[in-house]
Amino acid sequence: MKKMAELMQDIGFNKEASTGAKEAFLKHLIFASTGTRVSTPTENAAIKADPDKVKLLPQPQEQMSFAFLDEQVSRKKA
Repeated sequence: MKKMAELMQDIGFNKEASTGAKEAFLKHLIFASTGTRVSTPTENAAIKADPDKVKLLPQPQEQMSFAFLDEQVSRKKA
């Protein structure tokens, strides 16, 4: 099994990118593939350093979606 660094190299991710960019990319991949929200090591360190400054954000709303297929089926039935 490959390590994350090897996978990122295989897809052409810039190995000179900032730690924040790398963490954000991996965080996005994890969410896109599993639907699980994770926190990065940098975020965990910031929380541990000053837990009183942490503010819980509301869960993001689902993006706009259109049910064209359902609407077409309803029109055919009518």
